[in-house]
Amino acid sequence: MQKNPIDSVDIGPGELRTVFLPYVRPGKNEIEFGVSEDFERHIVMKKGPNGDSYTEKRIKNMERLFNLGKRWSRELGYVYDDLMAELNREGGRGRNSEERLADLRRILGAHANSTKDRKDFVKGLYCAWLQTKTDIELSELFQNLKLDN
Repeated sequence: MQKNPIDSVDIGPGELRTVFLPYVRPGKNEIEFGVSEDFERHIVMKKGPNGDSYTEKRIKNMERLFNLGKRWSRELGYVYDDLMAELNREGGRGRNSEERLADLRRILGAHANSTKDRKDFVKGLYCAWLQTKTDIELSELFQNLKLDN
């Protein structure tokens, strides 16, 4: 099935304003990526500071065509599992909650700018988002940290 990069409601004069064009108007200059704050956690794209009045429409068209948010969001479960495995390898048994939290923060910092491939890109987004969380929020997301209050 072929998909038109331009939404049918936008066909006509100026229609190319509603799509990202890799060599003329790449999306990376206009988009910010993040993680949703809802329970399901998914990758979101939103207009960044360099975006213009058509950026949101371009994002909508890109998502309609490629389903990037959905595809990348599927990686989050694997990323979480990877982070837990790395935390368990590095944190080991017998470490107290503060030490395990410090281990987790170090791991998040090491991955926060990952961009090697799709999985690393998603891991980088997720780790950068996790770095903004408080210790209590992290302990809830990674329940085996069991921070003492």
